[in-house]
Amino acid sequence: MATNSVTTPAVIFLETNPINIMIEYLEAGLKPETTNRHLGQLLSQHAPSASEQSLEQLAKIVADLLDSIPRNIRLINAYQAHPLCRKPLGYAFGQVLVYCFDENDLLPEQQFGTLGLIDDAYLLHVFSRLLPLYFPYAVPANVESTEFEFREVLDRLLPAGVLDALDKTARSLLEISVALFGNALIEENSNKGYPISLNVQGAVDSLKS
Repeated sequence: MATNSVTTPAVIFLETNPINIMIEYLEAGLKPETTNRHLGQLLSQHAPSASEQSLEQLAKIVADLLDSIPRNIRLINAYQAHPLCRKPLGYAFGQVLVYCFDENDLLPEQQFGTLGLIDDAYLLHVFSRLLPLYFPYAVPANVESTEFEFREVLDRLLPAGVLDALDKTARSLLEISVALFGNALIEENSNKGYPISLNVQGAVDSLKS
């Protein structure tokens, strides 16, 4: 999994935001769960005849994806430093977190253990990858962007249709949130104290036509 840097502000916000403490705890909690050995053992339970070498290779791919969870949360949080992103992105990201914390999602943790985080990690990955398309004015600086190159492998690993459903979910959440809360001009004027008004006269005039 290759990492790239992305460009523009948010450093003070990132350093002082308490969510970063949560991310550090998350990183510490994931570390023992995402070793190649541990994941290989879990994977072997679902394919007893698979070779140790192939399981180790698959475990590495899964580990890379799970390790990206804190980085992608940090990236999403960095976008929220921009005042025009807070409301639309907060809404969409909130729905993503609801899915991630749901133990009975498409890949339940109760049934699959650490492997049950694969769908959560993938949703966070896809969601974060779409952010520059919806918020091009807010791309943050000094935050790692994660690239994941093994979608086809995951598509074979997970139940049919799961990745497509997660792709559509990420895009739909962003489209809905931007439609509801993404009017940058209204938000900017509101932040500056400019009043938002109703065009009653225009509505009345339209009744005459």
